[in-house]
Amino acid sequence: MSTETGQLDSFFGRLKFRIKQNARPPKKRFKFSGLGTLTIALTLLPALACNSNQGPITPPKDAVLAPGQSIRITNANGSVLVAWDDVASRHFTYKDTQWTEPMIVREYIWYGAWGIYSAGDNYFDRTREVGRLMYGESCVDFDSEEELKKYMDGEWNKNQVQYVWNEDGLVGGLHFQQDRRGQLVVDLWEITVQGQVPELFTDSECAGGTIEFVARGE
Repeated sequence: MSTETGQLDSFFGRLKFRIKQNARPPKKRFKFSGLGTLTIALTLLPALACNSNQGPITPPKDAVLAPGQSIRITNANGSVLVAWDDVASRHFTYKDTQWTEPMIVREYIWYGAWGIYSAGDNYFDRTREVGRLMYGESCVDFDSEEELKKYMDGEWNKNQVQYVWNEDGLVGGLHFQQDRRGQLVVDLWEITVQGQVPELFTDSECAGGTIEFVARGE
């Protein structure tokens, strides 16, 4: 072997070693066993599935609101009006504050939901009462009534956002954190079990509040 060839082999050997040393570890892949087994699956919505801000916006799959529609959610935590503004934005009215919030359109299913969401960001606009919004909206189909009940009875859903429902399968809740962030959490779902309105909603009355379609401005 010539000196020149030996130097080249040594160089590429060191290069391969450095590449191996600096290589990123493989990404972890998570598997989830079922929608109803997670108590806050649809509420804590991390920004893992987002659409590009460039180019036309793809209409969301399984969104609850259609053009011109508004829904008011009322529970022990207060009342919020959510109105359709565009395919990827919603208009909110909470107490004396009104604003339009851009949404992220889900490009793949996440904990059983497509739809749209806002996961908040690190900027807290404290010029208004609500500085940060966490929002999720989608149609969601459960495998069984038991799975749905387990989800509805979850600590976060039952005692924090305090879900309310109606006999048509609309489910929603809200929770406001009076802290430096002024974070408002709002969930809006249209829930079915095997494609049908659940008996949980048709056979029992929601005593904790109301959720209903309303004319915008009411």
